[in-house]
Amino acid sequence: MKILVTLDFPPEKGGIQRHLFEIVRHTYSHNDYVLAGCSHPPRQIPDEIECRLQYISFPLVPLPKKAAIIPMLYHMYRLLKISRRQPDIECGNCYAGFVPWLLSFFVPLKYMLYIHGTDLYSINTSFFKGRVLKSILKKACAVVANSNFTRSLAIQYGYDGPLSVLYPKLTVSPEEICCRAKNKLQSGNTVTILTVGRLVAEKGHAVLISAAALITNEVDIRLVLVGDGPEKNRLKKLCSKHGIQNRVVFKHELPDIELSKEYSYADIFVLPSLPTKKGIEGFGIVLLEAMSYGTAIVASECGGIPEVISDSGVLVEPGDASLLAEALTKIARDSALRKSLAEKAVARVTKHYVWKK
Repeated sequence: MKILVTLDFPPEKGGIQRHLFEIVRHTYSHNDYVLAGCSHPPRQIPDEIECRLQYISFPLVPLPKKAAIIPMLYHMYRLLKISRRQPDIECGNCYAGFVPWLLSFFVPLKYMLYIHGTDLYSINTSFFKGRVLKSILKKACAVVANSNFTRSLAIQYGYDGPLSVLYPKLTVSPEEICCRAKNKLQSGNTVTILTVGRLVAEKGHAVLISAAALITNEVDIRLVLVGDGPEKNRLKKLCSKHGIQNRVVFKHELPDIELSKEYSYADIFVLPSLPTKKGIEGFGIVLLEAMSYGTAIVASECGGIPEVISDSGVLVEPGDASLLAEALTKIARDSALRKSLAEKAVARVTKHYVWKK
Protein backbone atom coordinates (compact mmCIF):
# COMPACT_ATOMS: atom_id res chain seq x y z
CA MET A 1 0.00 0.00 0.00
CA LYS A 2 1.18 3.48 -0.85
CA ILE A 3 0.20 6.62 1.06
CA LEU A 4 0.72 10.14 -0.31
CA VAL A 5 0.81 12.80 2.40
CA THR A 6 0.43 16.22 0.80
CA LEU A 7 -0.61 19.81 1.38
CA ASP A 8 -0.91 20.43 -2.37
CA PHE A 9 -3.62 18.64 -4.33
CA PRO A 10 -6.49 19.50 -6.70
CA PRO A 11 -8.95 21.12 -6.85
CA GLU A 12 -6.44 23.65 -5.50
CA LYS A 13 -4.66 25.19 -8.49
CA GLY A 14 -0.92 25.13 -9.05
CA GLY A 15 1.93 23.33 -10.76
CA ILE A 16 2.85 21.20 -7.74
CA GLN A 17 -0.79 20.21 -7.28
CA ARG A 18 -1.01 19.17 -10.92
CA HIS A 19 2.29 17.25 -10.79
CA LEU A 20 1.26 15.24 -7.71
CA PHE A 21 -2.19 14.57 -9.14
CA GLU A 22 -0.68 13.10 -12.33
CA ILE A 23 1.65 10.91 -10.27
CA VAL A 24 -1.34 9.58 -8.32
CA ARG A 25 -3.38 9.14 -11.49
CA HIS A 26 -0.70 7.04 -13.18
CA THR A 27 0.96 5.16 -10.31
CA TYR A 28 -1.63 4.67 -7.54
CA SER A 29 -4.22 1.86 -7.39
CA HIS A 30 -7.45 1.29 -5.47
CA ASN A 31 -5.49 -0.06 -2.48
CA ASP A 32 -3.58 3.20 -1.99
CA TYR A 33 -4.37 6.39 -0.08
CA VAL A 34 -3.98 10.13 -0.50
CA LEU A 35 -4.14 12.26 2.65
CA ALA A 36 -4.53 15.83 1.41
CA GLY A 37 -4.26 18.65 3.93
CA CYS A 38 -6.36 21.74 3.16
CA SER A 39 -7.82 24.84 4.79
CA HIS A 40 -11.34 23.49 4.27
CA PRO A 41 -12.67 20.40 2.45
CA PRO A 42 -13.46 21.13 -1.21
CA ARG A 43 -16.93 20.80 -2.69
CA GLN A 44 -15.68 19.07 -5.80
CA ILE A 45 -13.38 16.04 -5.57
CA PRO A 46 -11.31 14.75 -8.53
CA ASP A 47 -12.83 11.57 -9.94
CA GLU A 48 -10.03 10.56 -12.34
CA ILE A 49 -8.07 8.58 -9.76
CA GLU A 50 -8.57 5.05 -8.46
CA CYS A 51 -7.16 5.35 -4.95
CA ARG A 52 -8.87 6.48 -1.78
CA LEU A 53 -8.68 10.23 -1.23
CA GLN A 54 -9.28 12.00 2.07
CA TYR A 55 -9.15 15.77 2.56
CA ILE A 56 -8.12 16.78 6.06
CA SER A 57 -8.51 20.23 7.61
CA PHE A 58 -8.16 21.65 11.08
CA PRO A 59 -11.48 20.97 12.84
CA LEU A 60 -14.01 23.65 13.81
CA VAL A 61 -11.95 26.71 12.86
CA PRO A 62 -10.83 27.48 9.27
CA LEU A 63 -7.03 27.87 9.32
CA PRO A 64 -4.30 27.90 6.66
CA LYS A 65 -3.69 24.50 5.12
CA LYS A 66 -0.40 23.94 6.98
CA ALA A 67 -2.46 23.72 10.20
CA ALA A 68 -3.91 20.50 8.75
CA ILE A 69 -0.61 18.84 9.65
CA ILE A 70 -1.91 18.46 13.22
CA PRO A 71 -4.95 16.26 12.39
CA MET A 72 -2.95 14.57 9.62
CA LEU A 73 -0.67 13.12 12.31
CA TYR A 74 -3.65 11.25 13.76
CA HIS A 75 -4.91 10.00 10.40
CA MET A 76 -1.43 8.88 9.39
CA TYR A 77 -0.98 7.02 12.67
CA ARG A 78 -4.38 5.35 12.24
CA LEU A 79 -3.44 4.10 8.77
CA LEU A 80 -0.17 2.73 10.11
CA LYS A 81 -2.04 0.81 12.82
CA ILE A 82 -4.51 -0.83 10.44
CA SER A 83 -1.90 -1.63 7.78
CA ARG A 84 -0.72 -5.24 7.82
CA ARG A 85 2.75 -4.25 6.66
CA GLN A 86 4.82 -1.12 6.39
CA PRO A 87 3.25 1.10 3.69
CA ASP A 88 5.28 3.08 1.17
CA ILE A 89 4.89 6.63 2.45
CA GLU A 90 5.37 9.43 -0.08
CA CYS A 91 5.35 13.11 0.85
CA GLY A 92 4.24 15.87 -1.51
CA ASN A 93 6.97 18.26 -0.29
CA CYS A 94 9.20 18.93 2.72
CA TYR A 95 6.38 20.49 4.73
CA ALA A 96 4.16 17.42 4.26
CA GLY A 97 7.17 15.33 5.28
CA PHE A 98 6.78 16.73 8.80
CA VAL A 99 3.98 14.19 9.42
CA PRO A 100 5.96 10.94 8.95
CA TRP A 101 9.17 12.63 10.19
CA LEU A 102 7.60 13.35 13.60
CA LEU A 103 5.89 9.95 13.78
CA SER A 104 9.20 8.24 12.99
CA PHE A 105 10.44 9.21 16.47
CA PHE A 106 7.69 7.01 17.98
CA VAL A 107 6.99 4.25 15.44
CA PRO A 108 9.31 2.55 12.93
CA LEU A 109 8.64 3.94 9.46
CA LYS A 110 10.37 5.23 6.35
CA TYR A 111 9.25 7.93 3.93
CA MET A 112 10.31 9.48 0.63
CA LEU A 113 9.98 13.09 -0.50
CA TYR A 114 8.94 14.78 -3.70
CA ILE A 115 10.76 18.12 -3.89
CA HIS A 116 10.04 21.08 -6.17
CA GLY A 117 12.65 23.76 -5.49
CA THR A 118 10.73 26.41 -3.60
CA ASP A 119 10.15 24.10 -0.62
CA LEU A 120 13.92 23.71 -0.21
CA TYR A 121 14.44 27.48 -0.23
CA SER A 122 12.32 27.61 2.93
CA ILE A 123 15.29 26.06 4.73
CA ASN A 124 16.88 29.52 4.66
CA THR A 125 13.89 31.46 6.01
CA SER A 126 14.45 30.97 9.75
CA PHE A 127 16.79 29.07 12.03
CA PHE A 128 14.25 26.75 13.66
CA LYS A 129 12.20 26.09 10.53
CA GLY A 130 15.38 25.54 8.53
CA ARG A 131 16.72 23.00 11.03
CA VAL A 132 13.46 21.04 10.97
CA LEU A 133 13.12 21.07 7.17
CA LYS A 134 16.74 20.05 6.71
CA SER A 135 16.21 17.17 9.16
CA ILE A 136 13.08 16.11 7.25
CA LEU A 137 15.10 16.12 4.03
CA LYS A 138 18.09 14.20 5.42
CA LYS A 139 15.96 11.54 7.13
CA ALA A 140 14.06 10.65 3.91
CA CYS A 141 14.87 7.19 2.57
CA ALA A 142 14.66 8.57 -0.98
CA VAL A 143 14.06 11.89 -2.70
CA VAL A 144 12.48 12.54 -6.11
CA ALA A 145 13.14 15.95 -7.65
CA ASN A 146 11.14 17.63 -10.41
CA SER A 147 14.30 18.68 -12.31
CA ASN A 148 18.07 18.27 -12.24
CA PHE A 149 18.24 21.83 -10.91
CA THR A 150 16.10 20.88 -7.91
CA ARG A 151 18.16 17.72 -7.51
CA SER A 152 21.28 19.87 -7.19
CA LEU A 153 19.56 21.91 -4.46
CA ALA A 154 18.93 18.75 -2.43
CA ILE A 155 22.62 17.87 -2.62
CA GLN A 156 23.52 21.46 -1.70
CA TYR A 157 21.37 21.19 1.45
CA GLY A 158 23.11 18.02 2.55
CA TYR A 159 21.01 15.12 1.24
CA ASP A 160 23.23 12.13 0.42
CA GLY A 161 20.67 9.34 -0.06
CA PRO A 162 18.99 7.92 -3.18
CA LEU A 163 18.08 10.87 -5.38
CA SER A 164 16.25 10.73 -8.72
CA VAL A 165 14.43 13.04 -11.12
CA LEU A 166 10.82 12.70 -12.28
CA TYR A 167 9.79 15.46 -14.66
CA PRO A 168 6.20 16.70 -14.51
CA LYS A 169 4.26 15.36 -17.48
CA LEU A 170 0.94 15.85 -19.22
CA THR A 171 -1.81 13.28 -19.65
CA VAL A 172 -2.39 13.96 -23.32
CA SER A 173 -1.62 11.93 -26.44
CA PRO A 174 0.87 13.06 -29.10
CA GLU A 175 -2.05 13.06 -31.54
CA GLU A 176 -4.00 15.50 -29.38
CA ILE A 177 -0.96 17.77 -29.11
CA CYS A 178 -0.66 17.87 -32.90
CA CYS A 179 -4.38 18.62 -33.15
CA ARG A 180 -4.07 21.49 -30.64
CA ALA A 181 -1.17 23.00 -32.55
CA LYS A 182 -2.91 22.74 -35.91
CA ASN A 183 -6.14 24.27 -34.64
CA LYS A 184 -4.78 27.38 -32.94
CA LEU A 185 -7.41 30.09 -32.65
CA GLN A 186 -6.72 33.36 -34.45
CA SER A 187 -7.11 36.89 -33.09
CA GLY A 188 -6.58 38.80 -36.34
CA ASN A 189 -3.37 40.78 -36.72
CA THR A 190 -2.98 41.19 -32.97
CA VAL A 191 -0.22 39.13 -31.37
CA THR A 192 -1.50 37.67 -28.09
CA ILE A 193 1.06 37.30 -25.30
CA LEU A 194 -0.06 35.06 -22.44
CA THR A 195 1.25 34.33 -18.96
CA VAL A 196 -0.39 32.05 -16.39
CA GLY A 197 0.44 31.92 -12.71
CA ARG A 198 -0.22 33.24 -9.25
CA LEU A 199 0.22 37.01 -9.04
CA VAL A 200 3.12 37.14 -6.60
CA ALA A 201 6.36 39.12 -6.88
CA GLU A 202 8.60 36.14 -7.63
CA LYS A 203 6.63 35.30 -10.78
CA GLY A 204 7.95 38.50 -12.40
CA HIS A 205 4.70 39.94 -13.75
CA ALA A 206 5.87 43.50 -13.04
CA VAL A 207 8.87 42.92 -15.30
CA LEU A 208 6.59 41.61 -18.05
CA ILE A 209 4.31 44.65 -17.80
CA SER A 210 7.33 46.97 -17.94
CA ALA A 211 8.56 45.08 -21.00
CA ALA A 212 5.15 45.41 -22.68
CA ALA A 213 5.34 49.17 -22.09
CA LEU A 214 8.63 49.25 -24.03
CA ILE A 215 7.10 47.58 -27.09
CA THR A 216 6.25 50.23 -29.67
CA ASN A 217 2.61 50.74 -30.67
CA GLU A 218 3.60 49.76 -34.20
CA VAL A 219 3.62 46.19 -32.91
CA ASP A 220 0.00 45.25 -32.20
CA ILE A 221 0.08 43.16 -29.02
CA ARG A 222 -2.40 42.08 -26.37
CA LEU A 223 -1.04 40.92 -23.01
CA VAL A 224 -3.21 38.48 -21.05
CA LEU A 225 -2.41 37.68 -17.40
CA VAL A 226 -4.32 34.69 -16.00
CA GLY A 227 -4.21 34.22 -12.24
CA ASP A 228 -4.90 35.90 -8.94
CA GLY A 229 -2.86 36.94 -5.95
CA PRO A 230 -1.68 39.76 -3.67
CA GLU A 231 0.14 41.64 -6.46
CA LYS A 232 -2.96 42.16 -8.60
CA ASN A 233 -3.80 45.74 -7.61
CA ARG A 234 -0.17 46.84 -7.79
CA LEU A 235 0.15 45.34 -11.27
CA LYS A 236 -2.99 47.12 -12.47
CA LYS A 237 -1.61 50.42 -11.16
CA LEU A 238 1.65 49.69 -12.97
CA CYS A 239 -0.26 49.26 -16.23
CA SER A 240 -1.95 52.62 -15.70
CA LYS A 241 1.37 54.24 -14.84
CA HIS A 242 2.83 53.04 -18.14
CA GLY A 243 -0.34 53.94 -20.04
CA ILE A 244 -0.85 50.41 -21.43
CA GLN A 245 -4.04 49.45 -19.60
CA ASN A 246 -5.80 49.11 -22.98
CA ARG A 247 -3.24 46.50 -24.08
CA VAL A 248 -3.40 44.38 -20.92
CA VAL A 249 -6.17 42.04 -19.77
CA PHE A 250 -6.35 40.50 -16.28
CA LYS A 251 -8.32 37.28 -15.86
CA HIS A 252 -9.02 35.39 -12.65
CA GLU A 253 -8.12 31.74 -12.21
CA LEU A 254 -10.07 30.03 -14.99
CA PRO A 255 -11.72 26.61 -15.29
CA ASP A 256 -9.70 24.19 -17.41
CA ILE A 257 -11.97 24.64 -20.45
CA GLU A 258 -11.58 28.43 -20.42
CA LEU A 259 -7.85 28.19 -19.76
CA SER A 260 -7.42 25.90 -22.76
CA LYS A 261 -8.99 28.61 -24.93
CA GLU A 262 -6.44 31.12 -23.67
CA TYR A 263 -3.63 28.76 -24.60
CA SER A 264 -5.21 28.26 -28.01
CA TYR A 265 -5.36 32.00 -28.67
CA ALA A 266 -1.84 32.69 -27.41
CA ASP A 267 0.89 33.39 -29.99
CA ILE A 268 3.61 33.79 -27.35
CA PHE A 269 3.75 32.42 -23.81
CA VAL A 270 5.96 34.15 -21.23
CA LEU A 271 7.23 32.85 -17.89
CA PRO A 272 9.14 35.83 -16.43
CA SER A 273 10.01 34.22 -13.08
CA LEU A 274 12.58 35.78 -10.76
CA PRO A 275 15.08 34.16 -8.37
CA THR A 276 14.23 35.51 -4.90
CA LYS A 277 14.88 34.68 -1.26
CA LYS A 278 11.45 33.03 -1.18
CA GLY A 279 12.38 30.58 -3.90
CA ILE A 280 13.00 29.92 -7.54
CA GLU A 281 11.13 28.18 -10.36
CA GLY A 282 12.11 24.54 -9.98
CA PHE A 283 10.36 23.53 -13.19
CA GLY A 284 7.37 25.55 -14.48
CA ILE A 285 4.60 23.14 -15.49
CA VAL A 286 2.68 25.94 -17.25
CA LEU A 287 5.45 25.82 -19.86
CA LEU A 288 4.36 22.29 -20.78
CA GLU A 289 0.74 23.38 -21.18
CA ALA A 290 1.75 26.24 -23.48
CA MET A 291 4.14 24.05 -25.48
CA SER A 292 1.41 21.45 -26.00
CA TYR A 293 -0.72 24.11 -27.73
CA GLY A 294 2.00 25.02 -30.22
CA THR A 295 2.96 28.34 -28.62
CA ALA A 296 6.28 30.17 -28.92
CA ILE A 297 7.96 30.29 -25.50
CA VAL A 298 9.90 33.14 -23.87
CA ALA A 299 11.11 32.56 -20.31
CA SER A 300 13.60 33.63 -17.68
CA GLU A 301 16.95 31.89 -17.66
CA CYS A 302 16.82 30.76 -14.04
CA GLY A 303 16.08 27.71 -11.91
CA GLY A 304 14.89 24.66 -13.81
CA ILE A 305 13.39 26.64 -16.72
CA PRO A 306 16.32 26.25 -19.17
CA GLU A 307 16.21 22.51 -18.53
CA VAL A 308 12.52 22.40 -19.47
CA ILE A 309 12.57 24.28 -22.76
CA SER A 310 16.20 23.75 -23.87
CA ASP A 311 16.50 25.16 -27.41
CA SER A 312 12.73 25.11 -28.07
CA GLY A 313 12.21 28.64 -26.75
CA VAL A 314 13.93 31.94 -26.03
CA LEU A 315 15.63 32.52 -22.68
CA VAL A 316 16.23 36.00 -21.28
CA GLU A 317 18.01 37.39 -18.24
CA PRO A 318 15.52 37.41 -15.32
CA GLY A 319 14.39 40.87 -14.24
CA ASP A 320 15.61 42.67 -17.40
CA ALA A 321 12.56 44.36 -18.96
CA SER A 322 14.57 45.73 -21.90
CA LEU A 323 15.86 42.32 -22.99
CA LEU A 324 12.41 40.80 -22.52
CA ALA A 325 10.82 43.56 -24.64
CA GLU A 326 13.45 43.02 -27.32
CA ALA A 327 12.75 39.28 -27.47
CA LEU A 328 8.97 39.77 -27.55
CA THR A 329 9.20 42.43 -30.26
CA LYS A 330 11.37 40.22 -32.45
CA ILE A 331 9.03 37.24 -32.16
CA ALA A 332 5.87 39.35 -32.53
CA ARG A 333 7.15 40.86 -35.78
CA ASP A 334 8.34 37.57 -37.29
CA SER A 335 5.55 35.04 -37.95
CA ALA A 336 8.04 32.56 -39.41
CA LEU A 337 10.06 32.65 -36.19
CA ARG A 338 6.90 32.14 -34.12
CA LYS A 339 6.01 29.13 -36.23
CA SER A 340 9.50 27.66 -35.90
CA LEU A 341 9.53 28.09 -32.11
CA ALA A 342 6.03 26.61 -31.85
CA GLU A 343 7.08 23.53 -33.84
CA LYS A 344 10.13 23.03 -31.63
CA ALA A 345 7.96 23.36 -28.52
CA VAL A 346 5.51 20.73 -29.78
CA ALA A 347 8.33 18.34 -30.63
CA ARG A 348 9.98 18.73 -27.23
CA VAL A 349 6.85 18.37 -25.10
CA THR A 350 5.77 15.32 -27.13
CA LYS A 351 9.14 13.62 -26.72
CA HIS A 352 9.89 14.35 -23.06
CA TYR A 353 6.81 15.45 -21.14
CA VAL A 354 3.89 13.11 -21.90
CA TRP A 355 2.84 10.17 -19.74
CA LYS A 356 3.26 6.93 -21.66
CA LYS A 357 0.37 4.49 -21.66
